[in-house]
Amino acid sequence: MLLSERRLRRILGVIWVVDGLLQLQPHMFGMNMINGIMGPMINSQPGLIARNLAWITSVTQQNLFFVNVLVASVQISIGVLLVTGYWVRQAIVGSALWALVVWYGGEGMSMLLTGQGGILTGAPGAVLLYPLIGFAVYPREAPAEPLTPEHYPTLLSRRALTAVLGCLWMFLGLLQLQPYWWQQGQIAQTMRSMTGNGGWDGVLVDPSLNGMASVVAHSEILVNSILAAVCFTIGLALLLFRGPKLRWALGASIVVSLAVWWFAEAVGMIFSGMSTDFNSGLLLILLALACWPQGAWLRATAAWFDRRYGWAPPAGVRPQTAVGPKPAATGRGTMPRTKGAVIAVLVAGAAAVGAMAALSIYPGLPAQGERPVGASVPPAASFTRTVKPYRLSLRLAPGTVGPNQASLIVTDGGRRVVPGQVQLIATMVEMNMGTQFISMKPARRGTYRGSVLISMSGQWQLVAVVYLHSGRKLTVTFRPRL
Repeated sequence: MLLSERRLRRILGVIWVVDGLLQLQPHMFGMNMINGIMGPMINSQPGLIARNLAWITSVTQQNLFFVNVLVASVQISIGVLLVTGYWVRQAIVGSALWALVVWYGGEGMSMLLTGQGGILTGAPGAVLLYPLIGFAVYPREAPAEPLTPEHYPTLLSRRALTAVLGCLWMFLGLLQLQPYWWQQGQIAQTMRSMTGNGGWDGVLVDPSLNGMASVVAHSEILVNSILAAVCFTIGLALLLFRGPKLRWALGASIVVSLAVWWFAEAVGMIFSGMSTDFNSGLLLILLALACWPQGAWLRATAAWFDRRYGWAPPAGVRPQTAVGPKPAATGRGTMPRTKGAVIAVLVAGAAAVGAMAALSIYPGLPAQGERPVGASVPPAASFTRTVKPYRLSLRLAPGTVGPNQASLIVTDGGRRVVPGQVQLIATMVEMNMGTQFISMKPARRGTYRGSVLISMSGQWQLVAVVYLHSGRKLTVTFRPRL
């Protein structure tokens, strides 16, 4: 294979370390993390899940410094162990458990239950791909520490990893068949929602994203059809092809993943100061490289590179292939124990998710802004502004402190108007609570919805920016006291 087990493990470790360092960025310790990352994931989630995620967001907001330091410490520790080769098994099992927690509590299960998840939004979630790669470097036999051999038997073989990658592409194709992606404007809006995050993104990434969004805006049904077909084709090719044909399928996987990573995921927003990981595009590229069969010229190049930089024994010296001392015969192999470890990870992950759900519905721990049982529920807050000849109506539900559902309707002489793009910018007037940039999604004709977090009571400023198909831009400011 192009990437040996040791090299793949070290690359995975470096990515874990970088993710941990990204968590220590200054923006992560302010309200921008709550408003820009955790708040939007509540939008359109099923009732119980939305309630649970709102509680997690509230707890994170109240303990923001501790949560960031904890996340960074865990991820850096996992990465260091994988790079150095110490406690590799424990690190991979721990990373799988941690990935499940982050996938649920930090990513809202990549919006898969909302009907809005797709390859353009990073589904099924980059954090789920970390343990998948981890199982491809998980030593099946008890390793000597540090784990130094270039090749060793692993829990998930490369052929099995190729099959998993093929199934993943098939799943991504199915996600693109959801009704949400057949609505006009969704693909272009998804691309534009990744712009305007500040930092170097505005120079390096935003121009290409805006340009691509303009190109696909007028033929989105065709674009989505092609995208779904490409996903299914790559998936089938990875499942069926072997030998030289497999390289073509893996090459197509890399090219499409790179295009999605750049034009839909904004390179993980790593230049904006608000990124927590590289997003799934880069992990899909790494998965394809991990499955790439090594040809003769690649094998010779890799051998020269390893000898040049001291990563492999000199030419003529037989490399070590054993992972460690061969265990004494006990009448049973090591495979049952590895299966047990995987089952333990799944059970522990389900227990962690269940514990969070139980805590969120426990009567003593209501979600932020929630009224006690029996208390009156205030009506939703509604506001109206006019920019002739248009009338903009904004509604916040429930209109209290905590997560709110914002709905915006644009009318012209009583008739609803369908804009090209709608953005809501929320800031608190009386105190710096950060700025929320909410990309409103079309719910039905003329109605756009998004999730806004009212973190504390007081005077708020909500700026609605509406881009009409005629090219006109409407900017309306609402200043409610909530």
